[in-house]
Amino acid sequence: MAPQTRVAALACMEKIQAAAGLALRGCCSPLFAMADIVERLTRDPSTSRRISVVRASKHMACEQEGVLASAWPLRFAAQAGKVELPLIYMISSETSAELSALASESSQRGIFCNDIETLPSRWPKGAHPWLPL
Repeated sequence: MAPQTRVAALACMEKIQAAAGLALRGCCSPLFAMADIVERLTRDPSTSRRISVVRASKHMACEQEGVLASAWPLRFAAQAGKVELPLIYMISSETSAELSALASESSQRGIFCNDIETLPSRWPKGAHPWLPL
């Protein structure tokens, strides 16, 4: 692991641990708790450049500058392969094929938060029976 990768991961973990002691702002579900953690990481100057966030969720849209819609730009960045930053996906995926594609896109190294339960569906919790949870 590159030294910059280790420093980035430690900075993010410290921020998350510091936030764990605080009441998460208006969080009433795991999804909103995760969204709050991501928001804190991306807004804090000490961690904002040490994390990559893909916001492809239908319900967690963000106009924030620098937020990715996909992880593909990370493969072609000037630092690609040299420094690996923590990667968090905020997504709304209804199919296992889409989840598999996203996992492949991240080289199997991202943290995924799938807010499928918020999508309208005839299936319980919004998930098709064939989608692994």
